[in-house]
Amino acid sequence: MRRPASSLWVACAIAAWLAGPTAHAQSIALRVPEVCASEASVRARLAEFGVEGVEDATITITTSTSWAGLVRGELRVEQRGAAAVRSLEDLACEDVVGALVIAAALMLREGLHTATPTTEGPHAPDLLQLDVTERESARPPVRVSTPSVLRLSVGLEGRVGFGPTPGLSVAPGIVGALSLDAFVASMHLVYWPTSDALGDGSRPLGASVRAFVGTLEAGARVGEAVGVSVTGVLEGGASISRALGIVEARDVTSGVLDVGLAATMDGRVGPVTWFFRVDVLAALVRPTYLVGDYLAFEAPPLRGSLSVGALVSP
Repeated sequence: MRRPASSLWVACAIAAWLAGPTAHAQSIALRVPEVCASEASVRARLAEFGVEGVEDATITITTSTSWAGLVRGELRVEQRGAAAVRSLEDLACEDVVGALVIAAALMLREGLHTATPTTEGPHAPDLLQLDVTERESARPPVRVSTPSVLRLSVGLEGRVGFGPTPGLSVAPGIVGALSLDAFVASMHLVYWPTSDALGDGSRPLGASVRAFVGTLEAGARVGEAVGVSVTGVLEGGASISRALGIVEARDVTSGVLDVGLAATMDGRVGPVTWFFRVDVLAALVRPTYLVGDYLAFEAPPLRGSLSVGALVSP
């Protein structure tokens, strides 16, 4: 028995009506960094602009960190062979993605058929000029916390000042540093080269002194590409002395222990962070060197130095 044509037509119409919204609602393909915004929040934002059902469209957002520590976002929207791009930088990952989603919605609402397909390479044209009033009136994106990034770096420094050796000296050093948000910490290994403490005219005896010291530092930093930090310093090590004017004199080792503060200014130039610092230290242990009953040298109770150096993140 043949089914009436009208019944078949009604059944097909109902099936098409039921299937249509489901396929239409997810017609935009999304690729967004989940750490900055969820797919659900992005689709909700597109729905506010009435473009969540646009067909054959792909929205791709990628993020990276620039040399200055800013979050750089790249947007690419494609639809039926046409494409457009947009990029911007900001401090927060979620703000970058939120602004690029608004840009994508405006591009799809206006239609990519009016845009020239993009060219590949670093000089791809910017095909979208955002309407400022429409962007400012839009509701801010949902806030998503940006994960903290632990940054490790190593480098070299040169110090000029008064160390645990006699007189003014120049000392090379190795530096290791880490930072997490505003917290900074570092370790310095410094060699103070041999310096002589000579007696007066009536007592020609003296001492030759060199020292190896290490410091542990921790504190806080403010600023982005250029910043200032203040850290507490704990310094320890050993100084080695030998009497002058005495045949077959032997080395004598004494401990070094100091505490103090350091102020550092740093700035990033490409992958290198340059720094300039000043430190002031107070001696908890003051090495004293006697030649017989003659005081050849005693470390000063308070000393300081200037440092210049560079750090590179591996």
